[in-house]
Amino acid sequence: MAELVARVAQGVAQVPKAQWDACAGADNPFISWDFLTALERSGSVGERSGWQPLPVLIDGPDGALAACAPAYGKTHSQGEYVFDHGWADAWERAGGRYYPKIQIASPFSPVPGPRLLLRDPAYAPALIAGIEALVDQNQLSSAHATFVAPEQVAHFEAADWLIREDSQFHWTNRGYAGFEDFLADLSSDIVGSALCDHERLATLPFASGMRYFRSELDEHILRSSCPAGVCRPIAVAAGAAH
Repeated sequence: MAELVARVAQGVAQVPKAQWDACAGADNPFISWDFLTALERSGSVGERSGWQPLPVLIDGPDGALAACAPAYGKTHSQGEYVFDHGWADAWERAGGRYYPKIQIASPFSPVPGPRLLLRDPAYAPALIAGIEALVDQNQLSSAHATFVAPEQVAHFEAADWLIREDSQFHWTNRGYAGFEDFLADLSSDIVGSALCDHERLATLPFASGMRYFRSELDEHILRSSCPAGVCRPIAVAAGAAH
């Protein structure tokens, strides 16, 4: 591959939409041109919010965008859903300056996805090198890529980035047509994993209520209303302790 040059734009909005989305693909809306430019134009990201858009770009031999990364200059650690305040404190107690840092992310969205947006995976090392050059040339503390799609972790490992692992819990719609289907499935899961009869019976009152008294439950829960007129409001008072 010929020598590649990485450049930095002042926002995703400066990049042609078709070229950005050709790298990002259509599977994840949180890295799309529309989503990221909406954050810029609304002021959700920008210098005032501490999320300065600095997308790193590499053009291919045809002159079109071949690789890009949604990079941001951060002056804090808010809106990332990853807590590195301890790192920042340790860095600064050691005499360093942690902020600003570079964050490769989809702002305000803890949704896993690609962070190296590539027309061809062969551009991954050059794009990571471009991110590292952005850090080095501006004497910044570090660069971070968060909620990286599993298939891209190997690119960062190959570049000797420190990998931090955490856990997320994802809810999957198993073809539920409505909330009742979900509750029925949940009840069957609880019954199936129960260790005793008491556990197996625990779901019956709620399941029966949903089956036979759904309209009454909706009135109580959604509209704070009792169709039978027999429920009385409960007054709640809060006061300072003395």
